[in-house]
Amino acid sequence: MNDGARIEMAVRRAVGYEEKYHGCAQCVVGGILDAFGIASPEVFRAATGFSGGMGCTGRTCGALTGGTLSVGLFIGRDRDNMEDVERKRWRNFALVKELIERFEHAYGSTECRKVQERVVGIGVDFWNPVDAARFGHEYGGHHKCAVGVVGEVARWTAELVLRDAQTSDAGKEAH
Repeated sequence: MNDGARIEMAVRRAVGYEEKYHGCAQCVVGGILDAFGIASPEVFRAATGFSGGMGCTGRTCGALTGGTLSVGLFIGRDRDNMEDVERKRWRNFALVKELIERFEHAYGSTECRKVQERVVGIGVDFWNPVDAARFGHEYGGHHKCAVGVVGEVARWTAELVLRDAQTSDAGKEAH
């Protein structure tokens, strides 16, 4: 599969998961896992608590944290190499910083409720059943956030990971 097709698959899957199942962090992670052919049920499960602004508290956007977690799947310090002489974690930090900057540029904040206000027109408390229902049904929040936020984060994450792989491969070839 070429890079463009991989990126589009990540977006389609992430958007589809958000529209059908909700849970923006897991939907981004699921789209990335699918597009890159990675079977990692532990990582998917680990993303559960990030949705709705981390534990549905409205804080840091779950889609963004799902993208951050996904970047770490590809570029990061390994458990058996905590010393990280290769400085992989700094490559990770640079990509995550770029992801956050793109996100803030597009949505004005990394805070879930503020992103909801911008995309849907209302920021909700997901712990309040009336608010949660209004978000999904009256305001079409899951659809709007799926097509916008979740899809964009999946796209940006896939692009960053692929770009890093190309850059890293080019650097290896030069040596």
